[in-house]
Amino acid sequence: MCLWYQFRLEEDQVWESRECSDFVERIPDVDPIGHFRYKVSRDNLGSAYRISTSARRRANLGLVISVVGIVIAATRFVLFLLGG
Repeated sequence: MCLWYQFRLEEDQVWESRECSDFVERIPDVDPIGHFRYKVSRDNLGSAYRISTSARRRANLGLVISVVGIVIAATRFVLFLLGG
């Protein structure tokens, strides 16, 4: 089912193999607009998950860099007090 043009290619009409993300299997008793809404919400959820995962990794990396910086600064301070 093509969600944009609302038609379906039958097997004997397919003369070229395609990998089009807009062609999906039909969900029974759902109109083309319902299919389109489902696809858009599914794609948006997938994108949001990937973006949030990337943001979490960056935040964790920033946290690690901050903690390492604090430990180095504290170590230098303690060594300064002991040495001098």
